[in-house]
Amino acid sequence: MAALIHVLLTLFGLLLSCDASRTTVKTYITVGNEKQIMTSPNYPKPYGNVLTYEWYLTANASIPYGVVNFKVIDCRIRDATPCYEEAIIIYNGPNEWYPELDSWCGYMFPRGILTGTRRSSHVVFTASARHHSNPGFRIEFWAKSKPPRSIKRAVLTWAHYTLFGIFVGVVILLVGYILVNIYARKYRNVQNFKPKFLFT
Repeated sequence: MAALIHVLLTLFGLLLSCDASRTTVKTYITVGNEKQIMTSPNYPKPYGNVLTYEWYLTANASIPYGVVNFKVIDCRIRDATPCYEEAIIIYNGPNEWYPELDSWCGYMFPRGILTGTRRSSHVVFTASARHHSNPGFRIEFWAKSKPPRSIKRAVLTWAHYTLFGIFVGVVILLVGYILVNIYARKYRNVQNFKPKFLFT
């Protein structure tokens, strides 16, 4: 029993030491129209031990309807499937409470341009490997205007009016059928009613 307690305490201590040794770096950037670069630490050399890097990106207020775009130029990080120990996550909003715009790990990364829908985006890079030779990543980012989609007015054709007329006709027939049945039942009840005093 004492040995089991000793093992559990040792494991707990290791977990605490791992969390304590994790380096977290936060960077806040106002993003303009010009392309900027974010990279893993020491890129293109190995990015080091257990760490977390976070970027908080906000489109410049001078850009109307500004959103942040991303283009991954290079990414070679450890493939820790299913990407929970080591990954890059781009959130479509200012923090982790917003949905992911995209996430990945290993050497497979999105090839196209990733475009957010909000003025702010949040990027998180988490690494858990202690001994590796992965060079990390290089991502371009910039802001541009993306006005909200305008709502197009519906154009009604003769087909729409025909379907609407059929629908209204069916509703009228249904309501008429229900009313006829109700009055028919009432009429039958009146006809079947015979006062008892007539038979005394």
